[in-house]
Amino acid sequence: MKRYVAIGVLALMLSACSKPHDVVIPAEFAEWDRALVPAAKKLNDEDRALFSAYTARHLMAGALAPLARGTSDNPQTGIPIGMTIGQAIAEQRAFVSQMEAKAAEDKALKEKQKALDEEREAEAAKVRAAINKVLSVSFATKGVRPANPAERQYRDLQWVEVWMHNKSPKEIAGVYGDLDFIDLFGEKVATLEIKATDSIRPSEMIVWGGERPYNQFEPSHRAIHGLDKGKFKTEFKPIAVVFADGTSIKVS
Repeated sequence: MKRYVAIGVLALMLSACSKPHDVVIPAEFAEWDRALVPAAKKLNDEDRALFSAYTARHLMAGALAPLARGTSDNPQTGIPIGMTIGQAIAEQRAFVSQMEAKAAEDKALKEKQKALDEEREAEAAKVRAAINKVLSVSFATKGVRPANPAERQYRDLQWVEVWMHNKSPKEIAGVYGDLDFIDLFGEKVATLEIKATDSIRPSEMIVWGGERPYNQFEPSHRAIHGLDKGKFKTEFKPIAVVFADGTSIKVS
């Protein structure tokens, strides 16, 4: 009777040891083909994929950032010493869940930010439309004035002139916005900031001119200078208009 009990216990022990999830991952990478691969082949497809991902992740981490001596991780593989296949699968499953949760959180944050950006842009578009009802700004001409030391102008100056038409019943005291330069192919090649403080009476149209030191090594300067007449267009994007009475319309 004792003999049968002993055989039964031995059979249970062998059965337990033969479970692939209980196999300890060898500390020596050279032992993997002999001791690890046969056990891994017994796993179902999902567990095998998780285990492969776990080992790949730790091998890569071990290769890129060798772990300090004295830790519980194997410096050769980056895998904790004594880790079983089952533990590795469980850890990888938790890691995947963590990554999926983070991806979902990041996606939600991006969607929220996108919605906020769209809301701001929609509001800005309304304000710009309101400004365009009281003011129109259109490009007139441009050029570069060469340096003239005799006139105490020691650098080349890039200049631009635009038409400004006050369509409101109130006097305008200031105009602020961006003038985009768009080439023949519809690409924006440069943006020029315009800040005008000239007074514009109701229904009046003025020519406003601005200039800046020309830097041939600055791409935006060079792009504006290189645009030929009739082969580009401009678009003014208003940011603010200030009236003489102190009121204003501004894009926030």
